[in-house]
Amino acid sequence: MRYRYVFPESGLERLSRRLGLYVLSPILALLALTVLLEIPTKPEPGFSVRRLEVVAVSPDAAARGLQPGDRVVGLDGVPVASMPAYFAALARHRSFEPLALEVERGSDRLTVMVVPHPPSQARLIRSYSQWVAGLAFLMIGWWVLRRRHDPVARNFFALCLIFAFFLMEIPDRPSLDYMWVKESLRGLLQLLLPAYFLRFFIQFPAPRRTAAGATDRLRWLLIPGWSIFLLATLGDMAGLGRMLPRLGAWLEGISLVYMLGFFIAGLVIFARKIRRRDRPVEHTKMRVVLIGIVCGLVPFLAAAIAGNLAPGSTLPQWQYLAFSLLLVPASFALAIMRYGALDRDFILRTSLIYGLLTAMLLLVYFSAVVGVGLVFGRLMGVQSDRITLLLVAGCGLLALPLKNLAQRGIDHAFYPARLANRRAMHHLADELNDLIDADEAVDLLAERLENLYAPASLAVYLADTDGNLAPVKVIPPQGAAGSDPEPPPVQPAGGPLSMLLGRLRRPLLTEEVEDLLLESGSDTMSLALLTVLHPQLLVPLVTGNRLLGFLALGDKKGKSLYSQEDLANLQALAAQAAPLIESRQLYRQSLRRKRLEAELEVARQIQTRLLPDGPLAGRGFVIEGRNEPSRMVGGDFFDYFLRHDGNLALAIGDVSGKGIPASLLMTSLRVAFRSEATAGARARQVITRLNRTIASLVTPGHFVCFFFGILDPDSGLLTYCNAGMDPPLLFRASGGIRESLRRGGPVLGVDPEREYREGRVLLQPGDFVLFYTDGLTEQRNEQEEFFDIDRLCEAACGPCTESCGSRLDRIFCRVREFGSEEQSDDMTAMLLQINDLIR
Repeated sequence: MRYRYVFPESGLERLSRRLGLYVLSPILALLALTVLLEIPTKPEPGFSVRRLEVVAVSPDAAARGLQPGDRVVGLDGVPVASMPAYFAALARHRSFEPLALEVERGSDRLTVMVVPHPPSQARLIRSYSQWVAGLAFLMIGWWVLRRRHDPVARNFFALCLIFAFFLMEIPDRPSLDYMWVKESLRGLLQLLLPAYFLRFFIQFPAPRRTAAGATDRLRWLLIPGWSIFLLATLGDMAGLGRMLPRLGAWLEGISLVYMLGFFIAGLVIFARKIRRRDRPVEHTKMRVVLIGIVCGLVPFLAAAIAGNLAPGSTLPQWQYLAFSLLLVPASFALAIMRYGALDRDFILRTSLIYGLLTAMLLLVYFSAVVGVGLVFGRLMGVQSDRITLLLVAGCGLLALPLKNLAQRGIDHAFYPARLANRRAMHHLADELNDLIDADEAVDLLAERLENLYAPASLAVYLADTDGNLAPVKVIPPQGAAGSDPEPPPVQPAGGPLSMLLGRLRRPLLTEEVEDLLLESGSDTMSLALLTVLHPQLLVPLVTGNRLLGFLALGDKKGKSLYSQEDLANLQALAAQAAPLIESRQLYRQSLRRKRLEAELEVARQIQTRLLPDGPLAGRGFVIEGRNEPSRMVGGDFFDYFLRHDGNLALAIGDVSGKGIPASLLMTSLRVAFRSEATAGARARQVITRLNRTIASLVTPGHFVCFFFGILDPDSGLLTYCNAGMDPPLLFRASGGIRESLRRGGPVLGVDPEREYREGRVLLQPGDFVLFYTDGLTEQRNEQEEFFDIDRLCEAACGPCTESCGSRLDRIFCRVREFGSEEQSDDMTAMLLQINDLIR
C-alpha cells in the first residue's frame, strides 16, 4: 500500500527519508553488528552504576567490599568525573583481570578490587534476544518507510530507529569524546521518544489529510524534548551543575513530567481509538495492535521480572521470552501496511500458514543436514561443510513453493468457502469474456457481485467520452428504491477521488477515503457520492495506466466488513474485468465509428453535389473551381452559374470551423445565396441580405467569409462585394500586373445591420482571377513556414493559353508538396479566365 502520490513530499521530507533509509539505518546496523560479535566475550563487572553511583552489586562484588551507594571516582587509576568518562575507562578493560575501582563512601575513599566474570547463559540469551528484537524494529521500520511516504510511516520509522538504538546498542570505545557523543545521543533519543510516540498515535493507523498547517503544528511536539536536551547539555558544558546542585534534579523532574504526560496522552488517544465503533476497520487494526503489544510486552516483562527475582534460576527458558518483543513492531507494521479490516480469519489463517511453513522448513533443514552429515561424514569420510551450506541455501529457495503448498493444504482443510469464492470469481471472469456488448458485461458483473456479497447498494462507474466517471449501473441502498432515490453524482476526471483511485489502484474502504480526502470537507462531489450510495468499499477498474471506472459496494449482508480475502478477490476480479469491459466499449465505438463514417460519406456526396461539378464556359470566359476538405466534410464553398440576364454569378466562401458543424452552415449558406443571387439584385444588395440571414443562423463567435461577383460577359466588367474574404488576385495579361479585389465590408453574421460597398474592375482578354480560401495560404511545412501569397502567385502563373484545370492542378499539387502530411484546413480555389469579349 503506497501513499506516495497522495501525500507529496517536500524537499526536506524527501531528504530526511533518504537520510534515514540509506545513511542512518546502515550505520546503526553496522555498529550494532560489532556489539553482536562482542556479546560472548564482553566481561561482566558485577555491579551497575547510575550517575557515578553504584546502584546494584552482585554477591561476588559485595563480598569484596563494594556496596550500593558508593560513588565511583576512579577506575584502574583513571579519574572518573562523568558517566562518559566512566564508560570510556570501562571500555579499556576488556579482560577478566581484577578491576581496581576507586569509590567514595561518606568521607572515606576506598579501593575495591572487583573480578569481572564471563557472561552467564541467561545474560547471553537476554542480550541476543534484545539484539534480534532491535534488528526487527530497524528492519520493519525501514521496510514501512521504504514502501510508504506518509506521516504515519515517518513517525513509525523514527520510533523503530529509537527502539533499535536502545535494544541493539552501539559499541563502547575508550575515548572520552566518543562516549560523550554516544551518551548525549542516548539522552536526546530518550527525550524525543515521547514526542514521536504521541505524534504516531495521533495519526495512526491511517494517514489523514489535515487542514493546512496541522502537520507543522505536530512538529511543535518535538520542542520540549529538544529544549530539555539543550539545557542539560549547555549546563554540563558550562559547569552549572557545580554552581547549581539542584539543576540536575530539576531537569530530571521536568523530563519525567514531560515524558509521562506525552506517554499518557498517546495511550489515551490509543484507547479512544480502540473504543470507537463508528470506524470498524480502524477498530480491527487497533485490536491487532493491542494483541501484539500484550503478547509482546507481557512475556518480555515476565522474563525480566523472573531474572531479577531469581538470578540463578535453573529455568533459562524464561530468557527466551524476550523474543516476544518481535510481535510489537510486527503487529504495528501489519496494521500500517495492510489496508482493509484485519479480520480474525485472516490473522488465524496467516499464522497457520507461516507456522506450518516454519515446521516444514525445519524438517527439510534437519533432514538435509543430518542426511548429508551421515552420508558424507561417516560413510564416505568427506567433509560436508560446503555441501551442507549449499543445502541450507537450497532450503531458502524452497520457501515459496512450500508456502504455496501450506496455503493450499490449510485452505482445503479449514477454509473451503475461500476456495469456493475464488472459483466463483474465476467463473465470472470467464462469463465476462464470452460477452460482446459492454452493457451486458456491466449488468452481469453487477448481478454476480450482488449474489456473492449481497451489498446494501451497488454502483458501477465508467469513464465517459470526456473522461468523467459516470454511473452506468446503480442498485440504490435498501429503503430508497421506492422513494425516488437521488442519482449518484458524476465524479470529474481530475477530481480528488478519481485521482486517488487511479494512483493507488487497489480497493479503498470508505474510512480511507475519509482519512485521505475528506478530512477538511472540501471534496463535495466525493461527499455526495458517499451520502447517496453509503458505500463501504470502492474498487477501481484500471486498464493499462488509465482509470476506466470503479465499483462502489455498500455494506455486506449483516453489515459485516469486507475481509482481506474479499479485497483480494475483488482486486483480482477488477484486474480481469477492466480490460474486458474496455475492449467491449472499443468494439461498440468502432461500430459507431463505422456507422458515422458511412453517414459522413453520404453527407460528403451530398455536399459535393451542392458544388459545381465541372467548368463553366460562356461568351468570352471560362470558370472552374476545386474543393478539398480537411475532413470528410468541410465548410468551404464556391459556386458559379448564369443568371437570367445572361451575366455570370460567382461566389466563394469560408465558414468558421471545420467538420460537420461547418458543413451544415455551408449548406444553409448555399441555399440562402442561391435564393438571393438569382433575383437579379446587385452584388452589395445580395451581400447585405445574406448578412442578415447568416446572422440569424450562426451562434456567437461564428461567422462566414464571403465573396460575390457578377461578370458582364459583353463588357468584361466584374462587379463584386468582398465580405471579409481573402482578396482574390487579378493577373493581367499585359505585363503580369497583379491586383487585389478588396472592396466590400466585414465578415457575415456579426452585424446584421451592416451596409456593404461594391467594387468594379474591367477585365481584358487574357486576364484571369484567382479566388481562394485561407486553407491554401495557411498550409505549413515542417519548418512552420506558410504557403504565402508569393508562393501562390508563382504556382498560378503560366501561359495565357493554359486551361483553368491545369492551373488548379498545379496550385493544389504545389500546396500538397509544400505542406506536411496532415491537411490543416479546408482548401478551395476558383479560377476565372477571360477569353475574347464582345464589346
